[in-house]
Amino acid sequence: MNSTHFLTLITFATLVTFSSPGLAQYVWIDENGYKQYSDQSPPASIAENKILKFPDDPLSMRSEMPHSKAKEQESLAEKELDYKKRRDDAIAKERKETGEMQAAADKKENCKRMQEYQRNLSSGERIDQIDAKGEHSYMTDAKRAQEQNMIRQHLQDCSS
Repeated sequence: MNSTHFLTLITFATLVTFSSPGLAQYVWIDENGYKQYSDQSPPASIAENKILKFPDDPLSMRSEMPHSKAKEQESLAEKELDYKKRRDDAIAKERKETGEMQAAADKKENCKRMQEYQRNLSSGERIDQIDAKGEHSYMTDAKRAQEQNMIRQHLQDCSS
């Protein structure tokens, strides 16, 4: 009977020794708002303020951070805000550049169309038009001169 108590004591001591790392668990709130428990550190995407328990303080939840941790937390928050601002600025700059490139391409295409229209007007050929009633008619010489003046003005913008 004595050896049974001794064996039980040895088994209990062994279990206590090897189970103490089990207390070294992390507890954090995931992206979906659920509490997660693990003996491995949380993913890098989890913010520091979402980690509730570290292995170095296994018996207490981290309801109050020491002042140095709070300052470090503020520093991380400031870095996060700075990162987001830089990212938003980069996105805005990229959109602006894309918009400018699109505007330049549109201007080039419009200039090309106006040059083609000017060639048609200058060719002397009769130009067929459709009026508001849907009837076909030919462009008059006065209308042709008016269109040529308008195209010349627009093409001046193309050269600049």
